[in-house]
Amino acid sequence: MGGTTPTYWTRPTTPADHGSQYRAVVTVDCNGGSSATSSAATLAVTPAAATPAGLVVDDLFQDYLYNNLPYDVSNSVWFASTASSLDASSGLSMMGTVASGSSVLWLGYFTDDSAGNLPVHLGIGHALKGTLEFKASNITSSGGSVRVGFFDYADGGTRVLNDGFGSGSTGNGQNVRGYMAALNFGLQFSGNPFSLYARNNLGSGDLMGTTGNYLGLGGGPANLNGEPAFQNDTPYTLEFTIDRISLTSVRVTTALSGGGTNWSHSVMDNTYAYPRFDCIGFRAGNLETAASPFEFTRFRVEVLASTPDPIPLSVLWSGGGIQLEWTNPAFKLQSAQEANGTYSDVPDASSPYPVAATESRMFYRLIWTRP
Repeated sequence: MGGTTPTYWTRPTTPADHGSQYRAVVTVDCNGGSSATSSAATLAVTPAAATPAGLVVDDLFQDYLYNNLPYDVSNSVWFASTASSLDASSGLSMMGTVASGSSVLWLGYFTDDSAGNLPVHLGIGHALKGTLEFKASNITSSGGSVRVGFFDYADGGTRVLNDGFGSGSTGNGQNVRGYMAALNFGLQFSGNPFSLYARNNLGSGDLMGTTGNYLGLGGGPANLNGEPAFQNDTPYTLEFTIDRISLTSVRVTTALSGGGTNWSHSVMDNTYAYPRFDCIGFRAGNLETAASPFEFTRFRVEVLASTPDPIPLSVLWSGGGIQLEWTNPAFKLQSAQEANGTYSDVPDASSPYPVAATESRMFYRLIWTRP
């Protein structure tokens, strides 16, 4: 597979990968090029049930606590890297306080993975949309650091369970996958409003402290350097959307509105295509490079039906006949006797689909229908 480092991460797996085997071959140059081969590791892929479209959580922080169980449609559970830096005692909002000289990380879980309420799993043609409403005071003049991300602790990570869980950006980051947006935070922009990232250094415990643990996906929108940015004590709505458009690709979009302005940026991730999420992370730089306090008035997560990108239908010559192939099983194969005729589903068709050379003339296409 081409892996040359002590850790190898597969591409996004599918049920078709079930039973695939991997082995490591070690060659020693100083011993005449002798080598040793490991035993095979067999991959088991268990298909996950997709989360249906609908509301996951809509938390208005009205229960006077920010880290109380149980999880439900109106209650997420939050923890703070610095104890006492979060406060929801007003029953109207959740206040976050940033200290001088040190960053702070706030994690909000929105599913109970331990009780059968599994993380949000995006089926193809569905998107997770996270909405965070907030405002801030004492915003730094320019070049500040605020990062927001959506992550998956359920598949190999260890959830934070208490406040005071470590220095500003740790958050039990080992084996935690996800996406992060770095906001160019300040009263005026010193670069692109958003820089988007996919987390790829899964061995690091530092969840959001450095972009070095991430694959850069791109930033934008462009040409706003020096323009007015955030305003003190002004309500903003940040929307973070992760749209799974195929087995191996997702579209990540951030949009922020408020103060009379609207900014948005969208990128594609065709490398990791993470489909599962159970946590939001909000990391603010220290008081000198961010703001304080932050006031959060609403946190909402929902799964939306979307439309995957069209995919090609490949036509190959195989064994004296034709073979049709396509990569996304969410698309159905249809046939008709005329190109502009009435198409109907081909029963039980899956890729690769053989067509005998003796079959009468037929036209084929792929179609996606909303689940």
